[in-house]
Amino acid sequence: MEQIKEIREQLLNEVKGLSNEQLNQKENSDEWSIMEILEHLHLIEETASKAIQESLSETTHNTPTSEKPIQFTTNRRHKVKAPANLVPSGNYVTIDEMEQRLTTSRSNLIDIISKPSGQELTQKSYPHPIFGDLILTQWVEFLGLHELRHLEQIKEIKESL
Repeated sequence: MEQIKEIREQLLNEVKGLSNEQLNQKENSDEWSIMEILEHLHLIEETASKAIQESLSETTHNTPTSEKPIQFTTNRRHKVKAPANLVPSGNYVTIDEMEQRLTTSRSNLIDIISKPSGQELTQKSYPHPIFGDLILTQWVEFLGLHELRHLEQIKEIKESL
């Protein structure tokens, strides 16, 4: 849990000092803006939290699985198209609004994973679109790795602003 907290801090520090216009600026229509990346991260954290909650409340069809190589999440040479429900809206958003959304989704995640026992989090799984069934603890770890992946993307966009 500490690792994902540190990564989130790095992410927010990286965008600190940029104006709302810079955060919403797109280099071209095929690329996401920094704000759209932040919205994507918020959406995936909300979705993962719901998945974890669903898995924890499920009493059937929920078996443990082996650990998956989620460390490959940070490899940006392998492009992955986001599922439709995780694609940002493209609407103009302020940093204050987005920070509130990110704070809320993180708070919900922490609330969900702090209730069950550690054993329950390692004995249950939920399907991931790329890795297949992921142990719930790996879902949490994946969120941090996914933010690291996009942190590098944000750094690249900042260089071009």
